[in-house]
Amino acid sequence: MTLFAILPIDPVVKMGHAIALKSAQAGAKVFLVSGPVNLPVPFGVGRIPVTTAVEMKEVIDDFYKSVDAVIMSAAVADYGVAEVADQKN
Repeated sequence: MTLFAILPIDPVVKMGHAIALKSAQAGAKVFLVSGPVNLPVPFGVGRIPVTTAVEMKEVIDDFYKSVDAVIMSAAVADYGVAEVADQKN
């Protein structure tokens, strides 16, 4: 099984979908971990929807030891806010 990680930051999203499709066409069982994007899920590929980088990491961590390969093409930020505000100050 192959697990892909994609967030909607830049054109890398299209590359991730293309790699997922080609992997499925080659016979791999593929799951695409993806944020909200305007691209259809490639034929033969499962999708695990996420909305944040933290959610994506949690999914990857949950699957990591049970898959044969992980291909990550997401442009995920390596930093975040210390505290999320309820309103603008």
